[in-house]
Amino acid sequence: GGHKWSDGIITKKVSKTEDGTESFVCQNDSSHTKTETIPSSAYLSLLDLYEEAGRLIAQDLGMYEPDTANTFKDTYDSLQQAMETDEFHLSKINNLHHILTDAIKALIPKSADTLKQELNLLLDHAKSESAAQDGVSDIIWNAFTEAYQAAASVSDGADAKEIWPLIKNLEISLKNLNEARNQLTPVKNALAAAISKAESVYSMGQCNYTTESWNTFAAAYNEAVNAFKNAGADLLKALTEKLSRAQAGLEQRSASDGPADTVTYKKVIYKIQSDTKKTVSAAACADKKASS
Repeated sequence: GGHKWSDGIITKKVSKTEDGTESFVCQNDSSHTKTETIPSSAYLSLLDLYEEAGRLIAQDLGMYEPDTANTFKDTYDSLQQAMETDEFHLSKINNLHHILTDAIKALIPKSADTLKQELNLLLDHAKSESAAQDGVSDIIWNAFTEAYQAAASVSDGADAKEIWPLIKNLEISLKNLNEARNQLTPVKNALAAAISKAESVYSMGQCNYTTESWNTFAAAYNEAVNAFKNAGADLLKALTEKLSRAQAGLEQRSASDGPADTVTYKKVIYKIQSDTKKTVSAAACADKKASS
């Protein structure tokens, strides 16, 4: 009878730069053997296709109908273990390449109308995020506004290939914006807590604190309050530390220091004219909303 070849035994592993080899033994007559080449080009073609499939899943799977997209991802996931081994028979390479090629061909793109509907929903969500920069870095904010404006300007006749990148870019920029804002939240909360803690001290005025320590504290307090709405994370942290440090550094005046030079009442700074007569004159507003 004819030859009935065994499964191949790899005698040299294929790599990106060198061909591999595998040997076979005839099961009818073990004296008959053969050796076949495992082309590096075939191996590279499989790696490229697998990389393309992974990139598609990571970046563009949303442009395909959900059923076909889910089937494709399941197929890709099922091949991961096989792709992670370091032994590739030629039959295995050909089989995996065939499976991946068929899976990619089976993907059905969403229609332009479907993607346009998804884009409009995304724009509605993004609109609520576009009101104010609110401490987010210029790089993240500018990327978001550019993506938002581009998506909002899409033409009525745009096809699916034109709409999908707009959706993808807006989704990515929204994700980055939300992450940046989430990182700002605890920093803002820390500064708000520091301001709240300092407010009762500030509203009572200089009282018996030394002029130098009070002025440092008052400046740190006002700087924190006025910068709170628009400051970025680094500045917010610096303001929190500065205010906390200034409050901790308030020093009581000793009798030898003499009377205070100013006093603050209802966020208005008054210059003391006479400590004995208890007379003062308004010197400045510590808060733009305050009045004497």
